[in-house]
Amino acid sequence: MRPERAWSYSNTGYILLGLIVEKVTGRSLVQELRGRIFSPLGLRATSAPTTPQIEGRHARGYVIFDKPPAEDVTAVSPSVAWAHGDIVSTAADVVAFYRALLGGRLLRADLLRTMETTVATPYGKDQKYGLGLMTGRLSCGTVWGHDGDFAGYQTTTWNSRDGRRQVVIMVNSSSLSQTAKKQVNRLIESAYCR
Repeated sequence: MRPERAWSYSNTGYILLGLIVEKVTGRSLVQELRGRIFSPLGLRATSAPTTPQIEGRHARGYVIFDKPPAEDVTAVSPSVAWAHGDIVSTAADVVAFYRALLGGRLLRADLLRTMETTVATPYGKDQKYGLGLMTGRLSCGTVWGHDGDFAGYQTTTWNSRDGRRQVVIMVNSSSLSQTAKKQVNRLIESAYCR
């Protein structure tokens, strides 16, 4: 399947990409992330943990497994996700990353255009996916970004195409009810569009 023709999400693809980075550079993925992204962009509160626990101050994460109450899963290390999701960050660093990416300070223009080449997804006519970037629609226009979750945590980030207008919502539960999801979406809409 050619990537510019159809959508298929694969966490395994990110693992393979991490292995390729390590093979080509001869350095660990964490070293490459620090040297190429975290340090140059000044993302001081961003890390890719290699230890069993998140270091420093952080929100506790909760999951409802079968039925309430929610259980604290903070001790589950994001390092198990490795290249497909082990980055721990703050809202401020997330917006700084997207501002740099979409503002053309992280990649050459042709590479950013490739990331922004999108195809339809099964999640609705307004949501499309590129190479690590999603595009969606809010009442005030098209937005670019991504969402992600890990046991106990969810983050959604939307940006204008140039990264000047942004919203990041971080929730410390990966098992939100439909009502809670609707409220998060209303918050995103209100924060970004007003």
